[in-house]
Amino acid sequence: ASVTPVNATIVQGSATNGGDLIIGGLTPGQTYSYIIRDGVGCGVIVSGTYVGPNNATISYPNTAFCLGSGTVNPTITGTTGGVFSSTTGLVLNAVSGVVNTTTSTPGAYTVTYTPPGGYCANPTTTTITIHPRPTLVTANNTMCLGEPVTLNVSGANTYSWTPAATLTPSTGASVVANPTTNTNYTVTGTDVNGCTNTASVTVTVFPQPILAGVLSGCIGQTRQLTY
Repeated sequence: ASVTPVNATIVQGSATNGGDLIIGGLTPGQTYSYIIRDGVGCGVIVSGTYVGPNNATISYPNTAFCLGSGTVNPTITGTTGGVFSSTTGLVLNAVSGVVNTTTSTPGAYTVTYTPPGGYCANPTTTTITIHPRPTLVTANNTMCLGEPVTLNVSGANTYSWTPAATLTPSTGASVVANPTTNTNYTVTGTDVNGCTNTASVTVTVFPQPILAGVLSGCIGQTRQLTY
């Protein structure tokens, strides 16, 4: 095989039937021609215009997401219509590149986009991370009416409690609850990655005992209290 223009090079100049010949050194828009000869020296001229590689870049709105934050769409700059792939654990649509953060496994992933075009396709990659949601640790409590109880939570960095009307304060890892009836509180925890989770705490309120009757007697005598 021989090739023009002069800046072109033959990377692979011989092949068996059905094989590939590879030319290098061309720039996009440049016209090329080369001669292919068979085993007895007969040749055919092949010519065309080199269109250049199919380049593209991809990006997502962020590089990190929280588990359960829904689906995320990529932005493709350059040649569209290619194929997406990723390392194991990321739920990725191979055609659209949409990532499902709800069904993916937390971890760091490499997403590869390969434009169409065979030899002319230049794959591009980007990385994204799926962070797990924090696991909140709480416990239910009981109290006597009028005797406040402390509620504690752990597993995140900041906390917000509802309903706030019977809490002092309504934020933090420890709050004081003073409800008048059985109350279910919800605490929302946020970790260092901005990921959130919720947990419930039930406070059961017992009434104060009521003593009936007037108690009197002499020192050393026993009396029965009714309540």
